[in-house]
Amino acid sequence: MPVVYRVKLDASKLREQLQAMLASGEDMRPFENRLGAWMLKSVDKNFRARGRPTKWKELAPYTLAMRRWRAEKFGRPAYTEKILEVRGELRRNWEFRVRRVGKGQEQLEVGTPTPKADVHHEGKTVPAPERWKTRTSVKMPKRVLIAIHPEDWRQAGKFADEHLRKVVPPGA
Repeated sequence: MPVVYRVKLDASKLREQLQAMLASGEDMRPFENRLGAWMLKSVDKNFRARGRPTKWKELAPYTLAMRRWRAEKFGRPAYTEKILEVRGELRRNWEFRVRRVGKGQEQLEVGTPTPKADVHHEGKTVPAPERWKTRTSVKMPKRVLIAIHPEDWRQAGKFADEHLRKVVPPGA
């Protein structure tokens, strides 16, 4: 996946909960699946908000003009002022997976296989299309596609707590 957010859990309370879950020897997949699905919703929320907590940079007038011209001339993709959503591929193609990274260790990855997602996420300079006679490169503004927000941390803690209560009864 070109853009992958590896969840590295540094919050001490959540870390303690996860360590207890691992120590219990129980299957962590229900927790990881819930958290992965939650993070996909968080990415969608980010697209709907056009960036959060920091709004994405608005589209350049040149970009809007090119989109209008393409829509009028070819009819596809339809004209839109939505950022990073001409075809919707970047918004739709997010997935999560759990990777084993060692004995008894797993890592939740949330990302997209969409080409050039990292260009937008990191804000990189890329070669301009050959048909552009006036520029040799284009600096894409940084538009963070995925991040862990405070509500994501709270939800991860809630999911961990609920899972731990199921696998380790109180007083055990």
